[in-house]
Formats: sequence, structure tokens, C-alpha cells
Amino acid sequence: MTKSKIFYGWILGFILVLAFLLRILVFSYRDSFEDDECRILLAFLDKSWWQMFLSLGEAQQAPPFFIVFMRIWGNIFSYNEKCLKIVPLFMSFATIILFYKLSIKFLHNKFSILIANFLFAINIKLITFSSIIKQYTGDVLLALICCLIFHKLDIVELSKKKLVILAIFLLALPLMSLPSLFFIAALFVTNWLKNMKNKEFYIRSLLLLTPFVINLVLYYIFNLAPSKQSFDLLYPHSWDYGLIGFSLKNFIAMHKLVINFLFFPNIYVLFAIIIFYFGIFCACKDKQITLLSSFINCVLLFALFASMLKLYPLEGRVALYLTPFLILLFVKPFDRFQVKNYIIYLYIIFFVFAFCNYNFNYFINITTNSDIFINYSPKLLMQTLIKKFDPKTDIVLCNEASASSYLFYSSLYKFKNDEIFKLALKHRNTKEENLEILNQTKKNQNYWFYLIKDFRKTPNYPIILEWVYSQNVLYEFHDRNSHLILIRRL
Repeated sequence: MTKSKIFYGWILGFILVLAFLLRILVFSYRDSFEDDECRILLAFLDKSWWQMFLSLGEAQQAPPFFIVFMRIWGNIFSYNEKCLKIVPLFMSFATIILFYKLSIKFLHNKFSILIANFLFAINIKLITFSSIIKQYTGDVLLALICCLIFHKLDIVELSKKKLVILAIFLLALPLMSLPSLFFIAALFVTNWLKNMKNKEFYIRSLLLLTPFVINLVLYYIFNLAPSKQSFDLLYPHSWDYGLIGFSLKNFIAMHKLVINFLFFPNIYVLFAIIIFYFGIFCACKDKQITLLSSFINCVLLFALFASMLKLYPLEGRVALYLTPFLILLFVKPFDRFQVKNYIIYLYIIFFVFAFCNYNFNYFINITTNSDIFINYSPKLLMQTLIKKFDPKTDIVLCNEASASSYLFYSSLYKFKNDEIFKLALKHRNTKEENLEILNQTKKNQNYWFYLIKDFRKTPNYPIILEWVYSQNVLYEFHDRNSHLILIRRL
């Protein structure tokens, strides 16, 4: 074994170990469920097993197989934070290995492979969702599995046994991850391009698609459509930026939204966009990976079409599954590095600018500043509230963003209290209107304000805290960005 191979092996090993350690570190930080996790737990814990295949309500949307598995896991090992969060953690471990396997198929240059795996290892969004009980890490895992299997799959050449296995897998996939539909679509399109003149392809495709379409229609009627209606009712226009329609302006803005979110804290989006399209060009020119690059490009096109048709947003955490493929395309031009190729030097400059915020301060922050990953404390505040609450004199109030945390943790600790109210503060209201709502509370009454977090886009904390501190404050406790305050209404 040459020294270069040994050096490559050591560097690769360091990167993979770093990826595991960063995810374990963040897992160690997370001692509480966030409000979105509380909402989904509340949404399915009081339902029958059959109802988990239907709409959950409460503006919650999650694949049925995911929530069934989480409920089984919770029933066996308890609903403790660490017990549940270890599931997405293990999923994230699997994505590290699978991304490496995909990178060595897509990239040829060892330097390219190292850079790609390094970007995957340190990506803050992949790290963040590695210990959040939502489906997004599972989306990444299934996206990698689908890509590794489907890109080389020829439906015509499958044996009858493998065809049955594929049919069952296709039936299950949408119930595990909705973005898997883009990979299924890419499977059939790429196979059609190879076998468009083969009658056997159409017969086999019909046999595969008939049960799949029936299953998908039923899933849409009983789950997806009512879930969307429930979500839109509570959070109208929440995903409008990710549903770009046929607007050129929205198409351009979409690039900024996706890259800013998935590759935070890097802010020089223009450079990232340029190297992304250069990466697509280089992948298309590489004849050694024609099947794989065609498949990935097909997935990206279907994701784009879904956003244009306003079927599935291309934004934020719901686009997390695209992160591995964007990284591969960002890095692909390194494969064409030649000393006399001056375009590559320009690409390297753009690449450095695109990811310049992956610097020393970035690593210090993600390894020492737990507030980046969890800046709320519902569990500790609930424990404190239970100790100090007087049912004879006290009433609990919480803002909308904290209501799910209160309901879950009060249920978990069997804290029964009928005197709990969610403040009816609306972001569309003026400050004076919201203050009027607060002023409608009873005078000479004790109120606990259980304020775990605020909505970032529509904050109510400033108004609530301004009003609270104008009253007689009897007790207050703060942890991270959460507040527990007892007042006597003047």
C-alpha cells in the first residue's frame, strides 16, 4: 500500500469519525423535546393504531410507517427524550456510510471524495435533524438508499421474485418518506429512456404501477389531503416560498432559500449557484457515471416540477433530502482538475467563497455552543412549575408556540391542571390589540407565564414580556431562551 493510499485512508477515517462525533455531541445536548416534536407526539399518542394511517390533525404531517415505528419504539423503551431521539441518531449514522458509498460511485478523484464527505460531515442542518423526532433524517436515509439501488436497476432484467420485492418496496416507500416519490418517478423515467422500444418494459411497469397508484390515491384521500387542509388552516401560506409556481422570480429566489437553509451559515449564494450548475455540467459530461448522474438530475427535475405545480415545497427542512446530491454536484468539478485547466482555478475560487463560513469560528460554535441546537427548556420549566404551582390561587398562561410543550410535559409528569389558557395573541394584530387581550385577564389573580419559545417570523415575546414586567412579579426563572414567570395581576 502506497503512502498516498495510507494518507487518504487516515483522512477519510478522520472525516467519518468527525461526522459520527458531531452528531453524538448534539444528541447529548438535546435534553428536551422541541415544540414540533411535542406536537407530533401529542397527535398520535391518543389515537388507535389504525388512525395513525389517517390524518393526524393538529397541523402535523408525517409518514404513517415513521409514526407507527416511533410509537412501537416508545411503548417498548419509554417516551424518554434520549430513548426516542436515538432513532434519528442511528438513521443519521446510516446516512454517513451510505453517502460515502454514493460519493465513491459519483466521484473519481480522491480529493473530491474527501471534500464531499467533509461537507456532509459538518453540515449543520444534517447534524441538527440527526436528533429531532421528525421524518427528515429518514428522508435523507431513504433518498440515499433509493439512489444507490434505483440508478442501476433495469426493470426488464429483474427476475419475477425481484419484481415482487420491488413492487412491495414501492408500495411501502411513500408511507415512509413522501420525497421518495421523486426517486420512484426517476426510476421509471430512466428505465423508459433505456427500454422505450421494449414491450416487456411496459407490461412490467403496468404491473408495478397499478397497485402503487391505487395505494397512493388512497393515501392521498385519507391522509395527505386532510393533513394539508389541517396545516393550511392553522398556518396558511407557510410554504408559499417553496411552492414556486411558474414564476421566474420565484424560481430564482428558490435557489437562495434552499442554499441559505441547507448550507447555513454560508451566505454567498451566487457562488454556490454557479458551482452547482457547473457541477451538473461536469456530471453530464462524465460518461463513467451516466446512469447515476441521469438519475440524480431526474430527481432534481421532479422535485422542481412538484414545486412548480405546488404539490410539494422546495424549501427548508422538507428539502433536506436533497443535501447529499447538492454536495456531490458542488464537488464534482474537482474531478476534472488539471494543472493547465484555468477554468478549474476559477471554480476553486468560487467554491472557497461559497463555503467560506465553514471556518474556525464555525467549528468552535457547533462544538461548544449548545444554544445553536437547542435554545429552549420546556422540561426543566415544567418541573419547576409543578413544584411551585398552587392550584387554589394560580392559573397558567402560555403563548401559541409553547402550548404543545406544555400539554406534552404536563401529561408526561401527570400534572393535571384545568386552569390553563393559551394566549390568543395573533401576529396580524397590532401591538395595542394584543395588549388589550392581555389586559382582559382578571385583576388580583396569580398567573404563571409558561413561555418556552416564540415563533421566529411572528414573535410575541416582546409584547408579553413588556406587559408581564408592568405587573407585580412574584417569581421568575429563566433557562436558555425560555421563561417561567409568576405575576400578580394589578
